[in-house]
Amino acid sequence: MVATPSPVSIGMAAPHLAFSAARLSTAAWRFAPPTAFGVEPALRPAPSNSAMRKATGSTRAISAASGESSAPTGELIVTATIGLGRIYLIPILADFLKAYPDIKVSLILTDRVLSLFEEQIDVALRLGALSDSSLIAIRVGAIRRMICASPAYLAARGTPRTPDDLAGHDCIIYAGLVSPDVWTFVRDKTNVAIPVHARLVVGSAEAASDAACAGIGITSAFSYHFQAALERGALTSLLDEFQPATLPVNLVYTASRFLPIKMRAFLDFAAPRLRQVFAQ
Repeated sequence: MVATPSPVSIGMAAPHLAFSAARLSTAAWRFAPPTAFGVEPALRPAPSNSAMRKATGSTRAISAASGESSAPTGELIVTATIGLGRIYLIPILADFLKAYPDIKVSLILTDRVLSLFEEQIDVALRLGALSDSSLIAIRVGAIRRMICASPAYLAARGTPRTPDDLAGHDCIIYAGLVSPDVWTFVRDKTNVAIPVHARLVVGSAEAASDAACAGIGITSAFSYHFQAALERGALTSLLDEFQPATLPVNLVYTASRFLPIKMRAFLDFAAPRLRQVFAQ
């Protein structure tokens, strides 16, 4: 597999992350437009703890019979969207690698939804409902979409009070969306599609957030893309009462009779920490 950077129309390449731990490799993959922010378009719940223990016990028995060590070891391939990976996964992986010195992690960050089977990926951090019923999902949190602009832009152009008010504003759109110039809101419990006027088209949600901070216009992305800018006052959230319901965030992996020890170790380690972070 060859990693290529995402095209960004304002000249910003998608991050190819370098991490200090020698056992963690990362890659930013080529942007593909059909899927927005790695969101998948029916959710299979994770097995119960007793079922997980039974599967792990069977795996250990097979490992012992074959002479394989029962300690977690080997390479673990993990994927996530660029934003979720940078903000949520990398801090957890830093602690995971310290706790399990015999595991190497390859982290693939891309806003394209990869096939776990075809790409031989062990675990993915996914946003949205799962379209592949063969995957097992462990719910770790939820994310909401937001509309944001800088205080300077709002002072100069006014603050939209309803989705219809966006018609008179400059907007920054992310080319990864299926319909980037049509934003969806909820009004009277009904989804409403609102066309927006794009003054700037960018190739990543991170670039859209940066452009909004610069005062270019109003943009739409997920809450984690705006978190840092909102905390420092560089952006203001808009039209919160019209936003659609939150989307689930799951750790997912391919259904199998036996769960490898390294995967059980990662799931047991990452899931509670992710739940804690998303609950904040």
